[in-house]
Amino acid sequence: MFELRRRIHIENKKLETLIESVRIGIPIKYACQKAQIPEFYYYKWLKLYDDYVKECEAKEIEIEKDVIDPSKELDKSKKTEFSYTPVSLILKIKEAYADFVIATHEKVVNGAKDWTASAWLLERRARDEYGKEEKPLETNNQVQGIKITFVDSNSEDSQDRLKKLEKEAQESINGTSRN
Repeated sequence: MFELRRRIHIENKKLETLIESVRIGIPIKYACQKAQIPEFYYYKWLKLYDDYVKECEAKEIEIEKDVIDPSKELDKSKKTEFSYTPVSLILKIKEAYADFVIATHEKVVNGAKDWTASAWLLERRARDEYGKEEKPLETNNQVQGIKITFVDSNSEDSQDRLKKLEKEAQESINGTSRN
């Protein structure tokens, strides 16, 4: 629980860049690069957030305010630039992502000049809600059997048998099998 309350020691300016990049629809990988924040930090914070929310749901308790908004606890005299906890940052990023989806959705609904580009973005960035349902590929799993017949070349009727097998093979290839 301590790690949730602890502030992230990355300058607010970088964290705000991350949030604003997500707000305009930049994938998290590139938003982290733009903000000069290692991407694995984001996933670490997201895991802390997910674990905390699951714990709160299991115990049926509310998320604590100091975890959501640590700025209320900031000592204004210290003038620290670190005002986000992992939970508060992920909440801000989720809010920014929602802002992007809503703004893009409104462009499509209102028939903006570039609504098709917006629809394309929604199909890819919010696939669960806006993506096309993909039908599973139908595959033909039938396998043609191969009939193997052994012929003893020492037997008397081997030549006749070989000619008969050649004829069967040719018919099978041409699709004129007797079966």
